[in-house]
Amino acid sequence: ARLRGDVEEARRQLGLATALLGDVAERAHVRTQIHDSLGYLADDLREARTHRRAAWLAASEGGAPPLIAQMLVGVADLAVRLDRYEQAGRLLAAGVSVRGRPDRSQPDAYRIEQDVRRHLGEARFTEVTREGTQTSWSELVAATLTA
Repeated sequence: ARLRGDVEEARRQLGLATALLGDVAERAHVRTQIHDSLGYLADDLREARTHRRAAWLAASEGGAPPLIAQMLVGVADLAVRLDRYEQAGRLLAAGVSVRGRPDRSQPDAYRIEQDVRRHLGEARFTEVTREGTQTSWSELVAATLTA
């Protein structure tokens, strides 16, 4: 529903799924996914930042590279919404570095990458992605969330 742009239905489905999961919804990997989804659904930047922070904390607690990479794409989405395209490029590169390879099943990563390339141009995009692989992903997230 979210990818179709039906925010209300996406929120309803996420709420239903969370309720059905019961106590399982409190596990770090599930909290990461819930807050990641809510971050995309939030119209308000303050609310989006709150969900991105919660996803970051849960992903850090869980420590699974695919979840960390997923969370980094979400924070890159926030960076784009804040017009911080260079930071978004760094975050995407950090996500690929953490995961070990690009996640081609992640439509948000592709959308964000195209947006960042369009705003920065190929040369600058290449530079910021190099920076993203050389910087701690946690530092990149912290810098984005405090902006």
